[in-house]
This record gives sequence, C-alpha cells and structure tokens, in this order.
Amino acid sequence: MSKKASSINAEKAKPSKSIGAKDERILKIREKSGYMTLKLTNYILYIAVIILFFTRASMAALFICVSLVIVQFLSSILFASYYSKRI
Repeated sequence: MSKKASSINAEKAKPSKSIGAKDERILKIREKSGYMTLKLTNYILYIAVIILFFTRASMAALFICVSLVIVQFLSSILFASYYSKRI
C-alpha cells in the first residue's frame, strides 16, 4: 500500500514541477520585457529633452521632461533595491 501511495504522490508532483517551470519562464519574460520598456522610455525621454532644448522651448516644458527622466532613474534604482532585498 505504501508503494501505491508514494506512486500517487509522485504522479501529483510531476504536473506541479512543470507548472513551476512555466511560472519561472513567465517571470523571466516579464523581467526582460520590463527592462526593455524602461530602456525604450528612457531613450524617448532623452530625445524629447534634446528636441526641446534645441527648439528653445519653454523652460517649464524642459523642466518637466528632465524631472521625468530623473524620477524614472531614481525609481528604477529604488525598485531594484527593494526587490533584491525582498527576493
């Protein structure tokens, strides 16, 4: 009887391992896509700041774009620090 019980437990454990592997893969995909999104938005903001600077736009618009770049940079550092401690 104990062999049957152990074989039943082993059969139940197999699907959970495959589900766990899929979850890890999904997490890696989300991490990579989040990082690429961050890079893309950073480049867009840098280009916007350069365009605003050379077109001599108002200082308010330039200040807003520069502050967005700074906030995004600081938030990426803070979130990376927070999640590295949490994991």
